[in-house]
Amino acid sequence: MILRRAYRRGKLKTRAHTAKIFGGEDLCAFALGYAVGGKTLTAGRKFVPLYTSAEAAKITSIDFFPNVGLALATSSDKKVFGWYPDDADFSFVQLADLHGDVPPSTFEYHGETGNYAALVSGRDIVQVYGERLQVGTLPHSIKGACMHMGRMFAVDAGDKFTVRWSSYKDIYDWTQSALGGGYIRLNPERGALYRVIPLGERLIVYREFGIDVIKAFGDPRHFAVVPCGGGSVTERLNEDACAVCGNDIYFCSDKTIYRYSNGAISALTLPDYMGAENFSRGKAYESRYVNFYCKTLLYGNEYQIELDVVDKTVCFYAYGKKTVWKTPQKFYAISGDTVYVQSDGDGEDMTSVWMSRKLDFGDDKLKYLRCLRAVADGDISISVTASGITRGFAGGSYIRTGICGDDFVFEVNGNGRLSSLEAEWEARE
Repeated sequence: MILRRAYRRGKLKTRAHTAKIFGGEDLCAFALGYAVGGKTLTAGRKFVPLYTSAEAAKITSIDFFPNVGLALATSSDKKVFGWYPDDADFSFVQLADLHGDVPPSTFEYHGETGNYAALVSGRDIVQVYGERLQVGTLPHSIKGACMHMGRMFAVDAGDKFTVRWSSYKDIYDWTQSALGGGYIRLNPERGALYRVIPLGERLIVYREFGIDVIKAFGDPRHFAVVPCGGGSVTERLNEDACAVCGNDIYFCSDKTIYRYSNGAISALTLPDYMGAENFSRGKAYESRYVNFYCKTLLYGNEYQIELDVVDKTVCFYAYGKKTVWKTPQKFYAISGDTVYVQSDGDGEDMTSVWMSRKLDFGDDKLKYLRCLRAVADGDISISVTASGITRGFAGGSYIRTGICGDDFVFEVNGNGRLSSLEAEWEARE
């Protein structure tokens, strides 16, 4: 009350102001390990070491198939491994050798004897169902394969504009006939074909400059390319930067992430604080999370970018060099010769950090930062940098700061969740 009266009489030259640091306008300058874009700032997943393995050091790709209960992995020395989460030692078991250089494609399907997990590379095919393993040779060299309506569809590895399919319920018979195998050669306008993706009763062909749609239901004599007027992009798309999430398909050029939804392609707007580019190795999990490897213009490191298509958030993870896969229970990852498992607490190589832009609160005078008010849950710490000096504070709803400066940078760390952060400040004459 005394201060308020003194201010009114003009003896004090300043009064308190409040600025929203988080929970209002987006003031983020850098974020790693935090999901950004929603109403709360939430720490993402972290990993801890599980075991080391000589085989793990060679793994280049891995996909888990929940209906079969295993993951299929390929290695740099052209071997196929199985990985079973129920095994006590989580070891990689060699299943087969590959004989070419065609990038592998993996998929899961329901066959006559149950659920199958399959890996196809060129003419090599490896299938696992139950406890049985089947290794075979296909009549054509193919890539980007999938199962659809009882047939295997794939891009002809020797003809970049052709989609081939097998006979009904016989993936080894590709003999061309009225009701058997066959092919369609697509218009070269949208560039090379990368992959065939089943989506409802239709097939989506992921291509160098967009997508094409093939009607592939029933009698193969009626299979046909369906007009798709919004299926082109002007940037060259990256072959392995494609992920199917629910009923949408996400794919990337070096600079842009696109989404194919409801028959049209749209470019996504990403946070510019990382300068993400060079997208590759697309994956999706739980019809919710879409992941790509990327590099950043601003920091020059390899990261993974994760889009949460439900909460509409974006999270950058520091484990850019890790190969990641997910079982129904947890995420796993490989870096070097070490296999990691998702942790509910701290992670060995993962720090969650959110940093604001340099803020002067619209006033060029020297300012005194009185306090911070936070609405947080769990482990959160906050630091403030002003005039080259950084002070850290333990979490709490009310934090006395007592810092002077022309501008301030606010940093949030921890494994908890932040809903709001406000700063109370006054200008100094």
